[in-house]
Amino acid sequence: MIHKSLKQTPDLAIAASTPSRRALRQPPEPFSTLEVAGSGNRPSERAIEIAQSMLLLYGPHSRTVDEFIYAIGYALPVHLAFLRRRRCAILMAPAITQALCSEVATIRRGRPLEPEERERVRREYGDGSGVLAIYDWSIDALVLPTSEFQRDAEHIVLHELGHALTLDQIGEERRDDLFLGLPARIADFIKQPIYSSHKSQVAEIMAEAYAWSAIGRGEELPPAVISELVGMLPIDAEPPLENLF
Repeated sequence: MIHKSLKQTPDLAIAASTPSRRALRQPPEPFSTLEVAGSGNRPSERAIEIAQSMLLLYGPHSRTVDEFIYAIGYALPVHLAFLRRRRCAILMAPAITQALCSEVATIRRGRPLEPEERERVRREYGDGSGVLAIYDWSIDALVLPTSEFQRDAEHIVLHELGHALTLDQIGEERRDDLFLGLPARIADFIKQPIYSSHKSQVAEIMAEAYAWSAIGRGEELPPAVISELVGMLPIDAEPPLENLF
C-alpha cells in the first residue's frame, strides 16, 4: 500500500562511475554500535517534520517506521530541506528488496527493473545479505527496511543520509589524507572486502563522518575529514515546506 502521491525524481548529475547503490552492511561480529552519546545533540521537531514529509511508505506502518523517522531527526533541518528540494525521498518497506521492486521505485526510476536486475537485488539485498539499509541514487532515496526492529537506527539512517548528501561529490582522485587518524571503528569498517576500491572507501568515510557529526561526535574525526565534509554539505537557507514537493 502506498501512502503518498509520487513524483518522478529528476535526473541527477552523478558520474556514471558512481555505484548506483551504497549499502550499509553489518560489520563482522562483534558489531559495535555507534552510541548516541555526543555533546548533547537531540533530534529536532523541525527535522522530524521534514523527514515525515519525505516519507514514501510501501506496506504497513510499524514501530520501526517511527524509530527511523525519529533517528533522522538528528540531522540538521537545512540538510533535509536541501534533499527534499531535490526530491530525494525516504522509502520504507518491510524489506529492501520489496522497496526496490515496488511501484514506488518503478515510478521514481522511470522504468521497472529488468529480470536480471531483480535477481541481483534479491542476491545482494535479500535475507542473509547483512545489508541494513541503502541509498540508491537511481531513485534518489534512502531505502530502509521496517519489518524488524533496528537496534542502531540512528547510525543506519544517518549513514545513508550522509551518502545522499555527499556521494555525487566524491571524485576519482586519491585522498589519502582522509585516512589519517580515523577512529578505529571507521578504519575497521572500511577494511571490509566490499569496500575494496579507494573511491568506495572515501564514500564510506564521508557517510560515517556525517553520522558521527550529526550526533555530536565530530570532534573525534580528523580535521581533514571534517573540512571535506563541511565543504560538501549545503548551507542554503531552509525554504518553507509548502514550496517544496
